[in-house]
Amino acid sequence: MPALPAAEASLQARAVANVAEAFRRLTRHDPRGAIEEADGLTTIATSIPYPLFNAAFLERPVTDAEALAARVRRFYARAGVPGLLLAEDAAAAERAAPLVHAAELAPGEPIPGMLLAPIPDPPRAPDGLDIRVVDDPDTLRVYNDTLAAVFGMPRAWLAVLDDPATLRLHDFAFYLGLLDGVPVGTSMRFTGHRIAGIYNVATLPTYRRRGIGAALTWRAAIDGRDEGCLASALQASAEGFPVYARMGYCHVTDYQTWVIAPTGASAEATPAPGGQP
Repeated sequence: MPALPAAEASLQARAVANVAEAFRRLTRHDPRGAIEEADGLTTIATSIPYPLFNAAFLERPVTDAEALAARVRRFYARAGVPGLLLAEDAAAAERAAPLVHAAELAPGEPIPGMLLAPIPDPPRAPDGLDIRVVDDPDTLRVYNDTLAAVFGMPRAWLAVLDDPATLRLHDFAFYLGLLDGVPVGTSMRFTGHRIAGIYNVATLPTYRRRGIGAALTWRAAIDGRDEGCLASALQASAEGFPVYARMGYCHVTDYQTWVIAPTGASAEATPAPGGQP
């Protein structure tokens, strides 16, 4: 992609930092979570065996690719979960190339990174849609039920997020959409680096194409704006991309991805955290 203007590049750098910090915060919340940071490489593992929940980021050039590859393999073998190496742009992908080669990582699908700046006033939400901030344990379980159903995950994978302490995670907000009282969709916001990072936008298949995913995204973004965010950022699935583009989000980068399989196992790339509007 062409180079971004300076102002937009600055916001995108904040958005990348938002992604990394969101992963770190959620992982620290997980009793089985692990984070290792050394030699410019951050590896993250949660108890959820889904690559996108177990991200790795490389922040500086590789000096010893074989040693770094061995470290990556050991980390995810110990954790027993697949990981996903993320490179936020072409320069980061070039930086990661020696590690990718040495570790023989399988390429995953690129994930479009999108940015909305400034955050405008939203359109009217669909009739009958009630978007609630999740603030009690029962609603949190319904949120996780809905998220697991949309992503096609075993419900047990999200059990760690049923902990009421999830509701006290600083700078996070969870949203549940109900259409005529029926839970139909979710979104999540992490506010960091003055960016409203939007994650877990998910709508049950039978309720798609009604503006529900967009409305859940708008609510999270506007609440971020009210907290002083300069922009909203997200990583889009193929299904979500046109929805976000119509909302005004600009395609500013493509995150390159590589799957890190734990020893003796295989893994597949996963949908983007923008989910399924």
